Amino acid sequence: GPSANAPPDPGGPAPPDGLRSGGRLYVDDLRVWASGPVAAVGPALAAATASAVDGFRALGLRVNVLKSAVLAGSPALARELAGETGGVPVVRAALDLGVEIRTGRAAGPARGLAGRFGTALLRARRIARLPVAPRQRALLVAAGVIPVAAYGALAARATAVDLRRLRAAARAAIHPRWRWGAPEVVLALDYPDGRADPAAAVGPRVLGQFARLVRAGCLDPGLVAAACGGPAARAVGLAAALAAAMRACGLRGTPLRWELPPGPWPAVWEPAAEPAAHTAELATALWDRCRWLALAARRPEFRGISGGVDWPLWRAACRRAGLSAAQLGVVRAAAAGALVTEARAGKWTGHLACPSCGAPSEDVAHRLWDCPATEAVRAAAAAEAGLTPAALRAALGPDLACLGLPPRGERPLGGPWWAGQGADLPAADLARPPVWGSLALAPELCAWTDASCLAPGTPAAVAGWAVVWGAAAGPLAPDADGGHSACSGAVPTRPSAPRGELFAAAAAVLAAAGRPLLLITDSLGTAAGLVGLGAVPADGRAACAPPVVPDPEGRNGDLWALLAGALAGRRASGLALRVRWVSSHRPAPGPGIDFVDWAGNRAADELAGQAAAEAAAALPARGDAAALAAGLAVIGRVGEVALQRDHGRAQVGVARRRFLPRRRARELGRAPRAKLSPKRPPRARSVRKLSGSRSREPAGAARTRPGAVGAR
Repeated sequence: GPSANAPPDPGGPAPPDGLRSGGRLYVDDLRVWASGPVAAVGPALAAATASAVDGFRALGLRVNVLKSAVLAGSPALARELAGETGGVPVVRAALDLGVEIRTGRAAGPARGLAGRFGTALLRARRIARLPVAPRQRALLVAAGVIPVAAYGALAARATAVDLRRLRAAARAAIHPRWRWGAPEVVLALDYPDGRADPAAAVGPRVLGQFARLVRAGCLDPGLVAAACGGPAARAVGLAAALAAAMRACGLRGTPLRWELPPGPWPAVWEPAAEPAAHTAELATALWDRCRWLALAARRPEFRGISGGVDWPLWRAACRRAGLSAAQLGVVRAAAAGALVTEARAGKWTGHLACPSCGAPSEDVAHRLWDCPATEAVRAAAAAEAGLTPAALRAALGPDLACLGLPPRGERPLGGPWWAGQGADLPAADLARPPVWGSLALAPELCAWTDASCLAPGTPAAVAGWAVVWGAAAGPLAPDADGGHSACSGAVPTRPSAPRGELFAAAAAVLAAAGRPLLLITDSLGTAAGLVGLGAVPADGRAACAPPVVPDPEGRNGDLWALLAGALAGRRASGLALRVRWVSSHRPAPGPGIDFVDWAGNRAADELAGQAAAEAAAALPARGDAAALAAGLAVIGRVGEVALQRDHGRAQVGVARRRFLPRRRARELGRAPRAKLSPKRPPRARSVRKLSGSRSREPAGAARTRPGAVGAR
């Protein structure tokens, strides 16, 4: 297929205004595919290429022949197409998205993908040498390693060996010494959403990209069904990438019709018929389920978290335990299964006994809970929760006592979108007709909206929304004149602050149906999206953001669709919706916000915060946080004592050199090492080789090169 890259043609007609961008016209990645007998494919591709060239010429463009190509799947087809493509070269292989694309019998491994994996491995090794904290290393892996490996993942399938090597390199980049740590846990300690895990980049993200392309009309479902209908073992390109991604997420069926495993989600899913954001979220949840099941099957000590980990509870317990930096490192290593005990080190030392008490074998359970040498440390940590070490261990259970990772439970409120289908659209407080009281005669209603979110970006997130009603004079007092002064509630599904802002705006627009409305919000994205849907920016005290057309396939596409329908009905009825953006969380009125808007925004913020707090209090208990914090304190303190014991023992037969900084060396009374001279004298040689011949020079003569300054 031709890939056209078209700068403007100076001698051709002027291109239309809609195709201009920054004074330069650029058309890229136009592709035409054809399959069938050589006698039919050749004329079809030649005609398509000539049609594309003629079409560009009619628009005043010319095809960049150096960046365009016609891809032929056989030598016979290449010979037939030669000279019939209008100057566009005919090739057997082409690089697209960094992946080598081949067709026909020439289809082989994607060498470009393997090269990118090599580059990603080199980046991971460089990150491992940086003197930064593990969280910053995880962020560097997510920003510098994963995009390199995942670029073009939709066009080719990564081999299992390459993916396993890249995952091990990412783990070593974050924690270089955790050789025995489980990659699933190490890569999720700082970012549980999988952004630092290479397996997520070639699994659920590939399915999310595919769903977005299908929904946008860039991929024809018929062609996808034809390409993915063959045997999986012979799949290449897009078909192979989709098959591998579906296996990683535990899906059956075809890319256009998923058969899901038993769970809270639907049994069948069709990406072409559902919003792309819902498909991506579902694929991520399925992949998250599969990675913990695979870890529990591979390493039995993780069987307690086969259903997932409650990361917010684990982080809260770590903060409550009051751990030092060394103790927190021990807790993280224990969570990943990376503690090196005598039972593990005995594989190369031959010594299995506990060096503190002489027990026959020192495993993780013995080191943390059974060794009598550290009984006083355990008793002090357990006493903070009012328990004995034995009672604390029984309360935690065998798996939680050694790992410290609490299992994830079901959350009936604030879960994903499939936890409550349709729960977002009708607000419970607006089901009855509002009673406006003194606002019934107001020429224009004013609605101040706001949202609040607790623990954002985590599975424990809860969000609340609020709408405060009033007029141009200001917001109504609570229950003034029997009016409907305010309404609030919790965001049922996918709680976040942006979704709460949209929910509040939708509630206000639905409640004020048939009345002119001025919506005052402190969310710049909500204001810009409403203006993009046809709302009128209110002039005066605060300027609104430039209009932005919301993405109907985004995470909040359902609420944007609801608002788009409501605004269309308002325009048909001749009712205006005005929008004003104000700055938020101001301690007092000031520039950009007057007293009226400040009072209304503050009242809405307080109501939204109360709604979020009530939603958080309504959640079921996620386990005994006090007992978990005491268990993590035991793991951290006992593990720190064991580390000090191991580091203090003399290592017989191991020579170690330790170079200290100069200031530290002077403090210890050690003479610092001599500075290296920036220049070294030339070595005395009497014989020099030059291209196989010998030339004699006097002893001690300096030899320099052109441009050199005598330094080596």
